[in-house]
Amino acid sequence: MSRRKEYESKITKLRQLMAENHLDGLLLGTPANFSWATAGGNAVVSTIAPLAAAMLLVTADQVCVVCSNIEAPRIADEEVGELGCEVRPFDWFRGEAHKAARKICRRNVGADHAARGFKDVAGLVAPLRYSLTETELERYRMVGRAAGEAIGETMRALGPGVTESEAAGKLRENLSARDLESVVTLAAADERIAKYRHPVVTDKKTRETIMLVTCARRWGLIVAATRIVRFVPVTRELRRKHEAVVHVDSTMIAATRPGVALADILRRGIETYRARRFGKEWKLHHQGGPTGYAPREFVVTPHETRSVVLNQAIAWNPSITGTKSEDTILALADRTEIVTESPEWPMLSFEVEGQVIRRPDLLVLE
Repeated sequence: MSRRKEYESKITKLRQLMAENHLDGLLLGTPANFSWATAGGNAVVSTIAPLAAAMLLVTADQVCVVCSNIEAPRIADEEVGELGCEVRPFDWFRGEAHKAARKICRRNVGADHAARGFKDVAGLVAPLRYSLTETELERYRMVGRAAGEAIGETMRALGPGVTESEAAGKLRENLSARDLESVVTLAAADERIAKYRHPVVTDKKTRETIMLVTCARRWGLIVAATRIVRFVPVTRELRRKHEAVVHVDSTMIAATRPGVALADILRRGIETYRARRFGKEWKLHHQGGPTGYAPREFVVTPHETRSVVLNQAIAWNPSITGTKSEDTILALADRTEIVTESPEWPMLSFEVEGQVIRRPDLLVLE
């Protein structure tokens, strides 16, 4: 499927949603939905802005990009030129995207974000992203492969004395060299791995162990991965913990199939925590969930009612105090595919439900 065909298929889905909800227009303003609807277009200028620098307005008979005259040339040339949608700029000093959209469609308009005068339909749009198209799967594999290479290359180049900020910077550099952006970067040295489940980067120096976490993005698609390196031999207790956490991860990966209830997958993971005598650890951090155009589309809890859909991206991230296991997978019709593997990384294997699942071990660099 060409990019143009993918885009047209998504506009069809959006118009079906509009018809079902009696909407005359639909304004997509989040970076995730802009990238999804335009088959990989990028309208992000500020990574901390909740809304994109350009918005896609869909009506029954037209599709146009609404943006300021600052953004219009690049958006037209580099992001949507081949798609056939019109770019409708407004003077940056005269208005903003919502007003410009209202001039185009004055009737009942929904939006994928909260905005005065627009019906918030974010919860209806998001599920359209969950099942990836064949061309999205191709792009996703490219993103996953590049991210796995980048984090593996980064970890192998580290040594005792490296600071978390230096390691994180090297990871961002290696991702950028592969045209990826790290939208989440976490780093923990030594005791910070055990103390904090979300270790934001500090200038702490590493003595024995360092963990790096990334959520990396390209074409709007995001993959997640975690790796840990040791500069001294692995202790017996850490070995016990890491083998347990990758067993939990393997159990959840093996259970991830289209049509399977997400809460059931989580339940199997919790049972494995208990079987490995770490029954309370799952309560200390979420276990992950669907990804794709967001670091997590939503976090799976025991009360989740949704099921895995075909071609959905999932990133489980079980953790036990002092260690963690995380990669990004695809729930395909005939198999589960791990897309973020790091070449030549030491691996552990577990047989679960007749499947052999390979998970990253602790890398020891002495």
